[in-house]
Amino acid sequence: MLSTFTAARESLRERGFAVARKLMSVEAFDEIEQIVVADLMRHGLTDGTLGVYGQPRYVPVPEGDSSAGLDLCEINRSEQVEALFHSRDVLDLVAHLLGLVSVDTIFIHPIKLVRGLPPTASDLHNPAGVHQDYPELQGSTRQLTMWIPLFPVAGDSGGLPIYPIDRRRLLPLILAENPSGWEVDPIHLGDSFTPRLTRGDALIFSTFTPHGGSVNRGDGWRFSVECRFQPIEDPIAETNLKPLTSASWDLHYRGWDQYSHYWRHRRPPSVPFDHSWERWRDITALHEAQRGNLRARVGLVIASQFGTDPEIVRAADSLLREWEDMRWL
Repeated sequence: MLSTFTAARESLRERGFAVARKLMSVEAFDEIEQIVVADLMRHGLTDGTLGVYGQPRYVPVPEGDSSAGLDLCEINRSEQVEALFHSRDVLDLVAHLLGLVSVDTIFIHPIKLVRGLPPTASDLHNPAGVHQDYPELQGSTRQLTMWIPLFPVAGDSGGLPIYPIDRRRLLPLILAENPSGWEVDPIHLGDSFTPRLTRGDALIFSTFTPHGGSVNRGDGWRFSVECRFQPIEDPIAETNLKPLTSASWDLHYRGWDQYSHYWRHRRPPSVPFDHSWERWRDITALHEAQRGNLRARVGLVIASQFGTDPEIVRAADSLLREWEDMRWL
């Protein structure tokens, strides 16, 4: 096991990512998979069978059915998902990757995010572009992301492309038609690597490692869950301590037996989130939209809905209405 951990640490240092095989017990995924499939069936998005890649088979949304959708709140609030990242094997690996002498000096971020990606044939297929996590996470520069599939994945069935990087630095962005409105400028990227993973395997990378742009050409749903770790002595941005799918942590942990509020009295020093990066994105999208650059559309929508500067929000709203009147959107 030590030699495996050492190889993973070398890979992380030299390429910015590592793959850990059979890190978690496959039995730990049984109940989680049942919750996922039940939720998909409830929304009419699977027939309950598995496709050729071992993923829940995708059922097309009936035409004109605007009520169909995917709600991942239940699985995101599942204690079974939380438990995946507290096993001794996981913590031993993270401690080795971070060069820590004890697992007691690891902080496990409270946010665990489950994502679902349907096939390309679906109107719901809208993967993130290639990006780096640090600008949105901030805090410790030693954070690690652990990305694990809930069902098997490969390069053509929603596996996560990762781009090797030999040092930690932020790369230039360009406007793009994806959920965030931006992506890393491909001129600064090398060839991607998309590992084939099954349940129990994990992909680990730093918050500076470019990743994203998954494509699911299979016949099923790609489901993954991610968690972040850092040394407890390093700072953490306040936004990483707020729940995403619940109004409060008390509601998020309702009914939990073991891990409720596990981090509340043992956490890193918190620092305010710096909005300057997001403000730069909003201003740039606005300026490009004013020049008629249609690739700024998503960035303009984000500036309108989530911008922190009232003047930028008003300008983005006004320009979006103008574009709609001109039928550019």
